[in-house]
Amino acid sequence: ILGMSMEDPNVRRLLYRLSRSGLDPIADLYVILKYEREEDRIINSYVAQRWEQRKVSLISINDYDDLPSLLRRIHWGMPGYDTAPECWLQASIRWVQEQLNNDQFTDDWQSAAHNILVSFSTEVKKILSLPEDEIISSALFVPMQLGPSVFILAPLASTRAKQTGAEANAYLNKKNVPLRGPDELGAISAAFLLGKSRAARGADTVQSDFPTAHGDADDDYFRNRRSLLAVPVLDSSDWLPIAVMVIASNNENREWNEFLQEKPERQRWFFSFLRKTASLLIRREGGSSQAGDHEIR
Repeated sequence: ILGMSMEDPNVRRLLYRLSRSGLDPIADLYVILKYEREEDRIINSYVAQRWEQRKVSLISINDYDDLPSLLRRIHWGMPGYDTAPECWLQASIRWVQEQLNNDQFTDDWQSAAHNILVSFSTEVKKILSLPEDEIISSALFVPMQLGPSVFILAPLASTRAKQTGAEANAYLNKKNVPLRGPDELGAISAAFLLGKSRAARGADTVQSDFPTAHGDADDDYFRNRRSLLAVPVLDSSDWLPIAVMVIASNNENREWNEFLQEKPERQRWFFSFLRKTASLLIRREGGSSQAGDHEIR
Protein backbone atom coordinates (compact mmCIF):
# COMPACT_ATOMS: atom_id res chain seq x y z
CA ILE A 1 0.00 0.00 0.00
CA LEU A 2 1.72 3.15 -1.24
CA GLY A 3 0.56 6.75 -1.18
CA MET A 4 -2.42 6.09 1.09
CA SER A 5 -2.82 6.82 4.77
CA MET A 6 -3.48 3.84 6.99
CA GLU A 7 -5.91 6.13 8.82
CA ASP A 8 -8.10 6.31 5.72
CA PRO A 9 -11.51 4.92 6.80
CA ASN A 10 -11.96 2.98 3.55
CA VAL A 11 -8.57 1.30 3.85
CA ARG A 12 -9.12 0.44 7.50
CA ARG A 13 -12.59 -0.94 6.77
CA LEU A 14 -11.24 -3.14 3.98
CA LEU A 15 -8.40 -4.49 6.12
CA TYR A 16 -10.75 -5.10 9.03
CA ARG A 17 -13.10 -7.17 6.89
CA LEU A 18 -10.22 -9.17 5.46
CA SER A 19 -8.91 -9.92 8.95
CA ARG A 20 -12.35 -11.06 10.16
CA SER A 21 -13.50 -12.96 7.09
CA GLY A 22 -11.31 -16.00 7.64
CA LEU A 23 -10.46 -15.86 3.94
CA ASP A 24 -6.99 -15.33 2.59
CA PRO A 25 -6.58 -12.04 0.68
CA ILE A 26 -6.10 -12.32 -3.07
CA ALA A 27 -2.48 -11.19 -2.59
CA ASP A 28 -0.02 -10.46 0.19
CA LEU A 29 -0.54 -7.03 1.73
CA TYR A 30 2.36 -4.76 2.63
CA VAL A 31 2.44 -1.36 4.30
CA ILE A 32 5.58 0.67 3.64
CA LEU A 33 6.57 3.36 6.13
CA LYS A 34 9.54 5.70 6.09
CA TYR A 35 11.67 6.26 9.19
CA GLU A 36 11.61 9.93 10.14
CA ARG A 37 13.61 9.50 13.36
CA GLU A 38 15.76 6.76 14.86
CA GLU A 39 13.22 6.19 17.65
CA ASP A 40 10.65 5.33 14.97
CA ARG A 41 12.38 1.95 14.66
CA ILE A 42 11.29 1.03 18.19
CA ILE A 43 7.78 2.35 17.68
CA ASN A 44 7.44 0.50 14.36
CA SER A 45 8.20 -2.84 15.99
CA TYR A 46 5.00 -2.46 18.03
CA VAL A 47 3.09 -1.10 15.04
CA ALA A 48 4.21 -4.12 12.99
CA GLN A 49 2.76 -6.51 15.57
CA ARG A 50 -0.57 -4.69 15.41
CA TRP A 51 -0.72 -4.89 11.62
CA GLU A 52 0.23 -8.55 11.61
CA GLN A 53 -3.04 -9.23 13.40
CA ARG A 54 -4.76 -7.82 10.32
CA LYS A 55 -2.68 -9.98 7.95
CA VAL A 56 -0.60 -7.02 6.81
CA SER A 57 3.21 -6.96 6.71
CA LEU A 58 4.90 -3.70 7.73
CA ILE A 59 8.09 -2.75 5.88
CA SER A 60 10.16 0.25 7.00
CA ILE A 61 12.52 2.18 4.73
CA ASN A 62 15.11 4.87 5.39
CA ASP A 63 14.69 6.77 2.14
CA TYR A 64 12.07 6.99 -0.59
CA ASP A 65 14.80 6.09 -3.08
CA ASP A 66 14.74 2.59 -1.55
CA LEU A 67 11.24 1.98 -2.92
CA PRO A 68 12.14 0.66 -6.41
CA SER A 69 14.46 -2.09 -5.14
CA LEU A 70 11.97 -2.98 -2.41
CA LEU A 71 9.10 -3.27 -4.89
CA ARG A 72 11.25 -5.49 -7.11
CA ARG A 73 11.83 -7.79 -4.16
CA ILE A 74 8.11 -7.89 -3.34
CA HIS A 75 7.32 -8.72 -6.97
CA TRP A 76 10.11 -11.23 -7.66
CA GLY A 77 10.71 -12.58 -4.16
CA MET A 78 13.31 -12.14 -1.45
CA PRO A 79 16.72 -13.84 -1.75
CA GLY A 80 16.94 -16.97 0.38
CA TYR A 81 19.96 -15.68 2.35
CA ASP A 82 22.06 -12.51 2.67
CA THR A 83 24.53 -13.29 -0.12
CA ALA A 84 22.02 -14.99 -2.44
CA PRO A 85 21.49 -13.38 -5.86
CA GLU A 86 18.45 -11.22 -6.38
CA CYS A 87 15.50 -13.24 -7.71
CA TRP A 88 15.06 -10.88 -10.68
CA LEU A 89 18.64 -11.22 -11.93
CA GLN A 90 17.99 -14.03 -14.40
CA ALA A 91 15.09 -12.12 -15.95
CA SER A 92 17.36 -9.12 -16.42
CA ILE A 93 20.07 -11.27 -18.02
CA ARG A 94 17.59 -12.93 -20.39
CA TRP A 95 16.30 -9.54 -21.55
CA VAL A 96 19.81 -8.27 -22.26
CA GLN A 97 20.69 -11.46 -24.15
CA GLU A 98 17.57 -11.15 -26.30
CA GLN A 99 18.44 -7.57 -27.19
CA LEU A 100 22.12 -8.21 -27.96
CA ASN A 101 21.65 -11.59 -29.64
CA ASN A 102 25.37 -12.34 -29.07
CA ASP A 103 26.33 -9.46 -31.39
CA GLN A 104 28.46 -7.97 -28.59
CA PHE A 105 31.28 -10.39 -29.36
CA THR A 106 31.56 -9.46 -33.00
CA ASP A 107 34.26 -7.10 -34.24
CA ASP A 108 31.69 -4.77 -35.81
CA TRP A 109 29.68 -4.39 -32.59
CA GLN A 110 32.77 -3.73 -30.51
CA SER A 111 34.04 -1.13 -32.96
CA ALA A 112 30.70 0.68 -33.05
CA ALA A 113 30.28 0.52 -29.27
CA HIS A 114 33.77 1.93 -28.68
CA ASN A 115 33.09 4.81 -31.07
CA ILE A 116 29.76 5.58 -29.39
CA LEU A 117 31.34 5.68 -25.92
CA VAL A 118 34.24 7.85 -27.11
CA SER A 119 31.72 10.30 -28.60
CA PHE A 120 29.68 10.16 -25.39
CA SER A 121 32.72 10.92 -23.20
CA THR A 122 33.87 13.74 -25.50
CA GLU A 123 30.41 15.31 -25.53
CA VAL A 124 30.06 15.07 -21.74
CA LYS A 125 33.40 16.79 -21.24
CA LYS A 126 32.47 19.57 -23.67
CA ILE A 127 28.92 20.21 -22.46
CA LEU A 128 29.87 20.10 -18.77
CA SER A 129 32.84 22.42 -19.46
CA LEU A 130 35.35 20.17 -17.72
CA PRO A 131 39.04 21.19 -17.60
CA GLU A 132 41.14 20.38 -20.67
CA ASP A 133 43.52 18.13 -18.72
CA GLU A 134 40.72 16.06 -17.14
CA ILE A 135 40.47 12.60 -18.69
CA ILE A 136 36.92 11.27 -19.01
CA SER A 137 36.28 7.61 -19.70
CA SER A 138 33.10 5.58 -19.85
CA ALA A 139 32.00 1.98 -19.89
CA LEU A 140 28.90 -0.16 -20.18
CA PHE A 141 28.44 -3.05 -17.74
CA VAL A 142 25.76 -5.72 -18.20
CA PRO A 143 24.81 -8.68 -15.97
CA MET A 144 25.98 -12.17 -16.83
CA GLN A 145 25.77 -15.56 -15.13
CA LEU A 146 28.94 -17.65 -14.93
CA GLY A 147 27.62 -20.50 -12.77
CA PRO A 148 24.58 -21.71 -10.79
CA SER A 149 24.87 -18.85 -8.29
CA VAL A 150 27.73 -16.81 -9.75
CA PHE A 151 26.64 -13.49 -11.24
CA ILE A 152 28.80 -10.64 -12.48
CA LEU A 153 28.59 -7.28 -14.20
CA ALA A 154 30.69 -7.61 -17.34
CA PRO A 155 32.42 -4.60 -18.97
CA LEU A 156 30.85 -5.06 -22.39
CA ALA A 157 32.35 -1.97 -23.99
CA SER A 158 34.47 0.97 -22.89
CA THR A 159 36.66 3.81 -24.06
CA ARG A 160 39.69 1.87 -22.81
CA ALA A 161 40.57 0.53 -26.25
CA LYS A 162 38.93 -0.59 -29.48
CA GLN A 163 38.78 -4.37 -29.17
CA THR A 164 37.94 -7.30 -31.37
CA GLY A 165 35.06 -9.51 -30.24
CA ALA A 166 37.50 -12.15 -28.99
CA GLU A 167 39.50 -9.56 -27.02
CA ALA A 168 36.33 -8.20 -25.43
CA ASN A 169 35.27 -11.68 -24.36
CA ALA A 170 38.68 -12.36 -22.81
CA TYR A 171 38.73 -8.96 -21.07
CA LEU A 172 35.35 -9.38 -19.36
CA ASN A 173 36.52 -12.68 -17.90
CA LYS A 174 39.56 -10.85 -16.52
CA LYS A 175 37.98 -7.57 -15.35
CA ASN A 176 34.42 -7.97 -14.07
CA VAL A 177 32.37 -6.87 -11.07
CA PRO A 178 31.16 -9.74 -8.86
CA LEU A 179 27.60 -9.30 -7.62
CA ARG A 180 28.08 -10.13 -3.96
CA GLY A 181 26.34 -9.67 -0.64
CA PRO A 182 24.94 -6.30 0.53
CA ASP A 183 27.96 -5.59 2.76
CA GLU A 184 30.42 -6.03 -0.12
CA LEU A 185 28.95 -3.69 -2.71
CA GLY A 186 31.04 -1.05 -4.44
CA ALA A 187 29.58 1.85 -6.41
CA ILE A 188 28.99 -0.11 -9.65
CA SER A 189 27.42 -3.20 -8.10
CA ALA A 190 25.30 -1.09 -5.70
CA ALA A 191 24.01 1.06 -8.57
CA PHE A 192 22.85 -2.07 -10.39
CA LEU A 193 21.36 -4.04 -7.50
CA LEU A 194 19.71 -1.07 -5.79
CA GLY A 195 18.74 0.75 -8.97
CA LYS A 196 20.23 4.03 -7.69
CA SER A 197 23.14 6.13 -8.95
CA ARG A 198 26.31 5.82 -6.91
CA ALA A 199 29.41 8.01 -6.88
CA ALA A 200 32.89 7.13 -5.62
CA ARG A 201 36.15 9.02 -5.12
CA GLY A 202 39.68 7.87 -4.35
CA ALA A 203 41.58 5.04 -6.00
CA ASP A 204 40.78 2.45 -3.33
CA THR A 205 37.07 3.31 -3.23
CA VAL A 206 36.75 3.38 -7.00
CA GLN A 207 38.43 -0.03 -7.25
CA SER A 208 36.35 -1.60 -4.47
CA ASP A 209 34.08 -3.34 -6.98
CA PHE A 210 36.97 -5.28 -8.42
CA PRO A 211 38.93 -8.13 -6.79
CA THR A 212 42.54 -7.14 -6.09
CA ALA A 213 43.82 -9.19 -8.99
CA HIS A 214 41.66 -7.17 -11.40
CA GLY A 215 43.26 -3.79 -10.73
CA ASP A 216 46.37 -4.17 -12.87
CA ALA A 217 48.73 -1.24 -12.43
CA ASP A 218 49.60 -1.32 -16.13
CA ASP A 219 46.00 -0.80 -17.19
CA ASP A 220 45.62 2.88 -18.12
CA TYR A 221 41.83 2.65 -17.95
CA PHE A 222 41.94 1.64 -14.28
CA ARG A 223 44.84 3.92 -13.40
CA ASN A 224 42.96 6.96 -14.73
CA ARG A 225 39.82 6.25 -12.73
CA ARG A 226 40.04 8.35 -9.57
CA SER A 227 36.37 9.29 -9.32
CA LEU A 228 33.33 7.78 -10.96
CA LEU A 229 29.58 7.88 -11.23
CA ALA A 230 27.70 4.63 -11.82
CA VAL A 231 24.18 5.05 -13.20
CA PRO A 232 21.75 2.12 -13.48
CA VAL A 233 19.88 1.66 -16.74
CA LEU A 234 16.34 0.35 -16.27
CA ASP A 235 14.36 -1.25 -19.08
CA SER A 236 12.28 -4.30 -20.06
CA SER A 237 8.54 -4.74 -19.54
CA ASP A 238 9.19 -5.15 -15.79
CA TRP A 239 11.43 -2.05 -15.61
CA LEU A 240 14.40 -3.99 -14.25
CA PRO A 241 18.02 -2.85 -13.95
CA ILE A 242 19.59 -4.20 -17.13
CA ALA A 243 22.94 -2.40 -17.21
CA VAL A 244 25.16 0.20 -15.56
CA MET A 245 26.75 3.10 -17.37
CA VAL A 246 29.95 4.25 -15.67
CA ILE A 247 31.60 7.58 -16.29
CA ALA A 248 34.99 8.11 -14.66
CA SER A 249 37.54 10.88 -14.28
CA ASN A 250 41.22 11.09 -13.42
CA ASN A 251 40.29 14.00 -11.11
CA GLU A 252 40.06 12.53 -7.61
CA ASN A 253 38.27 15.66 -6.38
CA ARG A 254 35.43 15.34 -8.88
CA GLU A 255 32.28 14.87 -6.78
CA TRP A 256 29.87 13.89 -9.51
CA ASN A 257 26.58 14.16 -7.61
CA GLU A 258 27.33 17.61 -6.18
CA PHE A 259 28.68 18.82 -9.53
CA LEU A 260 25.58 17.75 -11.46
CA GLN A 261 23.16 19.06 -8.83
CA GLU A 262 24.62 22.56 -9.08
CA LYS A 263 22.53 23.08 -12.24
CA PRO A 264 19.28 21.08 -12.57
CA GLU A 265 19.25 21.49 -16.36
CA ARG A 266 22.79 20.07 -16.51
CA GLN A 267 21.72 17.09 -14.43
CA ARG A 268 18.64 16.43 -16.60
CA TRP A 269 20.69 16.60 -19.78
CA PHE A 270 23.39 14.31 -18.40
CA PHE A 271 21.10 11.50 -17.27
CA SER A 272 18.97 11.71 -20.40
CA PHE A 273 22.02 11.59 -22.67
CA LEU A 274 23.56 8.77 -20.65
CA ARG A 275 20.50 6.54 -20.78
CA LYS A 276 19.96 7.20 -24.48
CA THR A 277 23.56 6.18 -25.11
CA ALA A 278 23.05 2.96 -23.15
CA SER A 279 19.87 2.22 -25.09
CA LEU A 280 21.70 2.84 -28.36
CA LEU A 281 24.36 0.31 -27.33
CA ILE A 282 22.02 -2.42 -26.10
CA ARG A 283 19.04 -2.02 -28.37
CA ARG A 284 21.08 -0.73 -31.33
CA GLU A 285 18.16 1.47 -32.30
CA GLY A 286 18.41 4.40 -34.64
CA GLY A 287 19.71 7.71 -33.40
CA SER A 288 22.90 9.61 -32.95
CA SER A 289 25.56 9.50 -30.30
CA GLN A 290 25.58 13.29 -30.25
CA ALA A 291 23.72 15.40 -27.72
CA GLY A 292 21.63 17.16 -30.36
CA ASP A 293 18.61 18.92 -28.90
CA HIS A 294 19.78 18.12 -25.36
CA GLU A 295 22.73 20.48 -25.45
CA ILE A 296 23.03 22.99 -22.64
CA ARG A 297 25.41 25.88 -22.05
